[in-house]
Amino acid sequence: MDQGKRYYPWADDGIGIAAQLAVLASDNIKHGPVECLFTVDEETGLTGAFALQPGFFSGKILLNLDSEDEGELFIGCAGGMDTLASFTYKPKNIPSQHLSFEINIKGLKGGHSGDDIHRGLGNSNKILNRFIWIAGRKFDIRLARFDGGNLRNAIPREARAIFTIHSDLYRDLIKYFNKFSQQVKKEFSHTEPNLILNLLQSDMPDFVINKKTQFRLTNCLYACPNGVIGWSREMERLVETSTNLASVNSWKTTKLLLQPVRGVQSIQPKRYCKLC
Repeated sequence: MDQGKRYYPWADDGIGIAAQLAVLASDNIKHGPVECLFTVDEETGLTGAFALQPGFFSGKILLNLDSEDEGELFIGCAGGMDTLASFTYKPKNIPSQHLSFEINIKGLKGGHSGDDIHRGLGNSNKILNRFIWIAGRKFDIRLARFDGGNLRNAIPREARAIFTIHSDLYRDLIKYFNKFSQQVKKEFSHTEPNLILNLLQSDMPDFVINKKTQFRLTNCLYACPNGVIGWSREMERLVETSTNLASVNSWKTTKLLLQPVRGVQSIQPKRYCKLC
C-alpha cells in the first residue's frame, strides 16, 4: 500500500525478500545457519522454482515467506492445475435486419482465486454468460465476441460481449435486460454492492460465430462450476478444493477458456480436471 492510495498485488514477494535480506544484513539478530532462496516468475509459471535442483540446499527445514501477514506461519499450501479449453468457430455473415449491442459487466471486487474464493464474490464471466445463455434462447441473439478476465489466478472483475439481434426483438431484449440486471444486483447486494451491468447499442461487428459453436461455448461456460467445490473434513473453514472461471478470450477464429483448479490434497485437482 502506497500512502493508502495504491495497492501492489505482488508486494508479498517483495516483503519476503526484504525479510531475508534483513536477516542476512543484521549483526544482532540471533540465528543458526541460514540459507536464503530467491526465485523468479511465480505468477507466470514458477520457472524459478522449477529450476531448483536436488542438493542445492544443505538445510532440512524450509520456511516459505510468501505471505502478506506478519507473525503468521502457513502449515499447508493450495496446489493447482489449469483446465484450458478452446473452441474454433466459423465466422458467419451478420443476419439481415439485425442490430448490434454490447453488454458490459464491471464494478466487481475481484480478488485472488485462492485467498478470496470462499467469500462468495461475483465472477464477471459467469454473470455475463448467464445473460448470453438465456438471451440466446429467448431472442435468438448471435454472439460475436466474449472477453472477460486476463489473469489465471484472479477472480475476474470485468467482462463484455458483443452480439446481434433482430430489430423486431430488441425492445423485448432491453426489457429483459433491465429485469435481469435488477435480479443479479439483488443476488450480490451484500458481497458486490458496486456491481454494474450496461447494455448499449454498438457498431456492427464484422461477423458472428456459427450457431453450433455459440451453443457449445455458452453451455460449457454455464456448466463450469465456480467457487468452493469442497471443504476439509479435518480442519474447520479450510477450503479443500475450489475452481475459478478466470478468463474467456476471443481471437479471430478461437475462443479460449481458462479455469484453474486448486486443492490442498493433490489428488483433488487431478480428479476435477479429468472430469472437466
